[in-house]
Amino acid sequence: MSIRQYIPVKAAVLPDPAVYCPTNGYVYDPVVITPPIPIPTPPAESITLLCSNFLSNTIYCIGTSALTYTVYDSTGAVFFTQNKTSNSYFTYNYSVSASNPYYTIIVTPQAANHILTFSIAAHASYQYNQPIYAAWIKAPYMTSWVSMFTQIITLQACTILSTADSVVSMAGMFNATGILSFKFPSSMNALTTANLVFTNSMIKSVDWNNCSFPLLTIGTEMFNGCKFFRSLDMTISAPKLIYMDKFCYLNTSLKTANMNFDVTNITANIAMDNCFNTCPLLESVILPNFSNSTYTITLSYFVNYCTALKNLTYRGTLRTGSSVYMPIYKCPNIDTIRVKGDIVWISGSFALVDTGQYSQCPHIIFEKNVNNVIAMTGCKDLQFLQDITNILNFQCLDGEFSSFNHPTMTFNRLVMGHRSGFKITDLNINWAGCVFPAGTSSIPIIYFGGSYTAADCNAIYSALPVASVPTYIDFRTCAGYSTSTKTIATAKNYLFL
Repeated sequence: MSIRQYIPVKAAVLPDPAVYCPTNGYVYDPVVITPPIPIPTPPAESITLLCSNFLSNTIYCIGTSALTYTVYDSTGAVFFTQNKTSNSYFTYNYSVSASNPYYTIIVTPQAANHILTFSIAAHASYQYNQPIYAAWIKAPYMTSWVSMFTQIITLQACTILSTADSVVSMAGMFNATGILSFKFPSSMNALTTANLVFTNSMIKSVDWNNCSFPLLTIGTEMFNGCKFFRSLDMTISAPKLIYMDKFCYLNTSLKTANMNFDVTNITANIAMDNCFNTCPLLESVILPNFSNSTYTITLSYFVNYCTALKNLTYRGTLRTGSSVYMPIYKCPNIDTIRVKGDIVWISGSFALVDTGQYSQCPHIIFEKNVNNVIAMTGCKDLQFLQDITNILNFQCLDGEFSSFNHPTMTFNRLVMGHRSGFKITDLNINWAGCVFPAGTSSIPIIYFGGSYTAADCNAIYSALPVASVPTYIDFRTCAGYSTSTKTIATAKNYLFL
């Protein structure tokens, strides 16, 4: 009646600090129980719990259906059975002996019932010390996994053995547990909320299993405080995701993050602020693809205080109707930002780097079209891999690149602010095709700053097309502005600030 399953089990304590590795975090190496524990074969609809007497021998749980609890001793023999009505607590105090240190509880629905919800940490008196090491969930009718194992510090493994297409929320499911790894089912078609799932847990790896989350909207703080989680390869389907802020907040081991999914069915503003905050080992981030939206997509402080960050890739198309910021804040080692998709703005602007906040990206690469870019602080190498006919608003502040050779490009606004000692020596754009609006005295349409001499300024004045309306320009921070021939530009309907 039973099958033997080998489950790694170890007391849920932090590893010995003597084996702490600054690069990889704590080395957590569970031992295997000998002899192996016989786990009864789970019925068609059931929840199986592997328990021990570590910390406590009391189990306290509750379900919203009429459930039967069957306890098996460590030999696989039935030791105790109890039926509980809906919303009734099951409390069990197992008489542990040296020969029977482990036991199994199998929860099954009574006749004409299904397991709809189930929670272990349901009572403050037993919340932290319930001795559950592993769980197997075979309950396809469950509607909620909310706080199912919250603060069960001994829990190391949880296996999903059925579909989970009725689960609406899994918020806090493994919050502050000893869970080491987890594999999602192939689909969770009703899931809308997945916040705090692994917060402050021991999670090291997640197999996303190409899971489909067609209704998921909230993924906030999923890996907040997960100090042993090292690699995120989030290959999923989540077309409606709109909240994902503080996703990996205070994560001390994360090194790579690939958010390999498309957000295509956007029905509200999107907030992904502080997604990767204080992850000191994080080196590479690939963002999801947002497309076909007129809603605001906020990515403020998206990568924040990640001092090892080198590369960030924006892999998809983004279309929005308001200002959007994707600053890299206090990441002093950022080297390359790559934008793979079209950047299409109806209005507003797009900040690649948070200006003046300690992050200056040397290499910025645009692979496709872009019509509105702002604040590329400290850029030394600016590449456009595809000719772009018109950029509505282009601003590079404190740039350090010397070449801008794009003879087909036109602009509605052009801001080239270079650091002292820097200037563009190879400036080649389609000036004749540019159509500039008037601007204002506080927002000039054309701005140049840096080590441009009077001759350099005059060359730009000469290249300017005739403005159809009086157009504000600003060259005051150019080294040679005061002695330049401003009448070259004023004769073409330009107004100097």
